[in-house]
Amino acid sequence: MSFYTVRVDIIIKRKLQIAAWYLVNVSHCSRKSAVRKIENIEKMIISLESDPARIPVMLGEPFHKMGIRRVTVEDYSIFFTIDDNAMTVDVFDIYPARSVFENELMKYM
Repeated sequence: MSFYTVRVDIIIKRKLQIAAWYLVNVSHCSRKSAVRKIENIEKMIISLESDPARIPVMLGEPFHKMGIRRVTVEDYSIFFTIDDNAMTVDVFDIYPARSVFENELMKYM
């Protein structure tokens, strides 16, 4: 089995820190619950090293043409692309699944 290199932009790491802060301070999750949610998101990102194509390409243009994929974990959408030639997965953004962006995105699907 071939493994892919998962590349995560520093901005994504910062967004996960902000999400943890938000969960504890705004959503009033317990710290334990917030840590579990962030860990689940991180586990999903790491799992993309093995068979990332199990997540289908998004429907609708321009997402389908660009090969953008989305997976939702713990109410967060993780967006990524796959380069099979370089054996890399590029995680380029993460948004709360119920965000304004998500509502705008759905207009094109």
